[in-house]
Amino acid sequence: MAYVARLSDYVRGGVLVDATAQEGIAVTFTQSGSHNDLPSVTAASTGMVANVGILIKGPDQFARPTDSRMYTTTQLLQIDPGSGYGDPVYTVTTYNVGKSTLWNPTLSSGEIVNVHRGGSYAVPSGAYVSSAAIKVPGAMVKVGATGGKWDVTSSQTDAVGMVDEFNTLNGVLIFTLWH
Repeated sequence: MAYVARLSDYVRGGVLVDATAQEGIAVTFTQSGSHNDLPSVTAASTGMVANVGILIKGPDQFARPTDSRMYTTTQLLQIDPGSGYGDPVYTVTTYNVGKSTLWNPTLSSGEIVNVHRGGSYAVPSGAYVSSAAIKVPGAMVKVGATGGKWDVTSSQTDAVGMVDEFNTLNGVLIFTLWH
């Protein structure tokens, strides 16, 4: 699970518009309009420096177990009362704990998410491009070339943050994301 190691200066809610995204990747805002004008959130592009944040799944207040469709249901959804009589057997994923507490959740299009920046964050493997250089404290971090994953850079013009430490026990990268 990606988590906030030092409080963020900036936190903004949004709606994920990518098909799927791993928590902890680099994201940015696009346009507003979903869920009563929350901005849309998508993976950041390579070399992007302005308005880059980290994708964090906020806690929910759903009863458990939670039907996975509750994470993406809009406020305007209406269910046809006659639809349950055609085929009474259906399969659905349920969560016994909130998605924000899972180790490495995959978030789906339409989910309400948080975008943080201006703090320190810990991200699991898969949210960054693994190399020996990115595991060195003080290394600069940029938005990588593959789906918003964090990568190491030697150019200060591409940098959006700096590595604080690397936890070798569980492969977690801890870095500070600048404004």
